[in-house]
Amino acid sequence: YTIYGVAIKWDLACRQGNTAMCVQVADAYAGGLGDITADMRVALGFYNMACTQGDGASCARAAAIVLNGSANFSDGDVAKGLADRGCNQLKNQDACAVLAQVAGNSGDTAQAASLADSSCAKGADEGCRQKAETLYTNTATAAQALPLLQTACAKKSAWGCAALADAYFRGYAGVSEDIATAKG
Repeated sequence: YTIYGVAIKWDLACRQGNTAMCVQVADAYAGGLGDITADMRVALGFYNMACTQGDGASCARAAAIVLNGSANFSDGDVAKGLADRGCNQLKNQDACAVLAQVAGNSGDTAQAASLADSSCAKGADEGCRQKAETLYTNTATAAQALPLLQTACAKKSAWGCAALADAYFRGYAGVSEDIATAKG
């Protein structure tokens, strides 16, 4: 990869221990910025450096990239290690939500639910999405998802509004069918 302009200074500062600059370079490569072409593999490297330097949000981001394969490879064990550091050592709730996803992918639904519940209770949107999805997809617990969906939609989270619209469209999760509300 090639670094241009001011990003050269960011890279140097990152390598000298300035975590904020690691995140700056990672974000630039994650989305593309100026002369920097988006490259998730490079972004992952810088998020990993920031994680190593103690930034829990970067651990979450790196774990999600490795888990979802957006850097052209996927490794559940690496994702678990990054998410575990972010969640358990650095107390980042977004990392806990990724750790919940890792647990769910490996078949440990009890741990996945516990981590999602805890991260949601502590304000992680992704944890709430996972908790709501688990509740919503089970007809016996679908109504319990409704407050999560309403809160998420009020906060302009697309996942909450989409599921809430689905509930009103189908008359599901304890609400009556109401096409007008579903469209609203």
